Amino acid sequence: MRSKICDQQVENSVCAALSATGLISCLASGGKQAAISHCLYSFFCDCHPELTHDFLHGELVGASLTWQIMVNGEEERQAKELSGFLRKMDLPACLDDLGFRPDSAELRELYHYLQMKMPIEDDSALQRLRAFEEVLLHGFASQGES
Repeated sequence: MRSKICDQQVENSVCAALSATGLISCLASGGKQAAISHCLYSFFCDCHPELTHDFLHGELVGASLTWQIMVNGEEERQAKELSGFLRKMDLPACLDDLGFRPDSAELRELYHYLQMKMPIEDDSALQRLRAFEEVLLHGFASQGES
């Protein structure tokens, strides 16, 4: 793209960008089911902008959608299916896939950010986010994704 040549690699990159963005947009249509994932994207923009240079908006949002599904109370099967699909498409499915491996201080910062930006008003709501932290950080890979 920098050389102003439209070759197959450019075509593939544009197609992947549109596909990833479209996929995430479709999953989020009709409500707030991806609100936490979008807030996490804002966290990356505000607190870890280095990630925004290496990944598309849809990839950054998509990396936490399996976590969002679990937090929303959906069946684990649905989260695993989405995770498997994202991985099949070579897209990030957890924070590890973004290269973001927070220490305990960074995790506190992340949850504090979400509390400030989301309507998280009590400890039980925050605990619900933390209950699925392994999925957020590492996905289902350690459990043998199906």
